[in-house]
Amino acid sequence: TLFWTRALAGELECSDVPHAPFVTPLIMNKCMEARGAIGTALAFIDTQQPFPYVHLLSVITTVASAVNAILVGLETGRMLHKTAICPEHSDVPCLADYFWGDALASRALMVGFALIRLVAFTLTFDGLLHLAIALDNPLGEDPTDFPA
Repeated sequence: TLFWTRALAGELECSDVPHAPFVTPLIMNKCMEARGAIGTALAFIDTQQPFPYVHLLSVITTVASAVNAILVGLETGRMLHKTAICPEHSDVPCLADYFWGDALASRALMVGFALIRLVAFTLTFDGLLHLAIALDNPLGEDPTDFPA
């Protein structure tokens, strides 16, 4: 602070710092360049993402989750229907025959796999959407942002 106060008062001609009158403009230029870079970074941060991009990302996530839920529901219903009405002496192999144990265990296994798929798919897409939101401003105040 003493250096800058003396520089603004014009007292650096008699300074102990060698070549202070010649170095001061160079230091001031670097400070002005840094100020300009900070202003540019803040302008980028304050710029909003385009609404169509954000809306498209949200719609794709929602539609993919809905389609996955519908497909898992249809597949589970079809599998449960096949195992429930499978005749005892049929030439067509039943789906329940591919699993060990009785039909109740195979139904529980199929429903369990369907639920795991549904939860994993939904959490993955929702997590990616939240990650995109968190990475939108890497210089913010969040704990995961760059230090300021």
